[in-house]
Amino acid sequence: MTQDNRPQSWRPTAAERSAWTRDAFRAAAGLIVGPGGFFLYLAGEYFYDRRHLLFGTGGTPQRAMNPEGESIALRGGFANLDAVPLLGGRGQGTQVLSITPSLTPSTRAMGLRDGDPVSLALSSRTVSSTRSGLIVPGRIGTTTRVTVPSDDYSVAALGTRASALFTSKDPVIGTGTGTVIGSGVVVPGARQVNLPLAGRTPFPSPQRPDTLVAPRCPWCGERVTGSAFVAMADCPNRAGTAQALRALNVYRPPAVATVTRRYCSVCHRYTSKPEDHSLWCRFMTFIGDL
Repeated sequence: MTQDNRPQSWRPTAAERSAWTRDAFRAAAGLIVGPGGFFLYLAGEYFYDRRHLLFGTGGTPQRAMNPEGESIALRGGFANLDAVPLLGGRGQGTQVLSITPSLTPSTRAMGLRDGDPVSLALSSRTVSSTRSGLIVPGRIGTTTRVTVPSDDYSVAALGTRASALFTSKDPVIGTGTGTVIGSGVVVPGARQVNLPLAGRTPFPSPQRPDTLVAPRCPWCGERVTGSAFVAMADCPNRAGTAQALRALNVYRPPAVATVTRRYCSVCHRYTSKPEDHSLWCRFMTFIGDL
């Protein structure tokens, strides 16, 4: 398939073969079972979609697959695999790649262990085709021998914990990459490819908790114990401001004079000023002053 999702030849694509198979099974289920054939079709579709699972329960390698959806069961174990039919390389020289994914201290600290499932991806560096790639399941720490056409390949390893293989949406933790340069002739021995897995994301180192540090005075730079405002006010490097703050601290409002109120027997009122007396009282006081 090309980028615009058009076929490259008259050869049926993986999507076409899958659609034809589903339609045929749906029609057969309807003719044999009748209306209840729909539920039989759903069950068949469920298992049909999972026929190409790379790993089984517990992370056991099961099948190798190319991008077109063609797969080969690993009946003789995943240690040896002839992937030439999947890559379409019949009639040309072949070579054997001995791929060993291993762990680094960082990925061990992240939880990966030897024996965890790892997906090995091979892609041709010279041919651009849907049959130039391959995905082989394996285990970390175990060597997998893959027979492929003689070519230049980019190799990648994607490792995950077995417990997160079918439970996490994105289980890949460690990754490794490598390159194989083909010789173009039949290679008698296997080409060794080592893929140390590095953490997909940097492993955070343990951080020491932050300790509380006493603040420094902005005027003299000394450590402040107690109230920072009091230390700033008393700092000798800010004498003018300190004196102003001290003046504010010692400032007291003036005392209010106590007003004495007396009872007047003439107007029968408690007064403190002459104008508080009644007009009659002030008149009588004026007469008395004469």
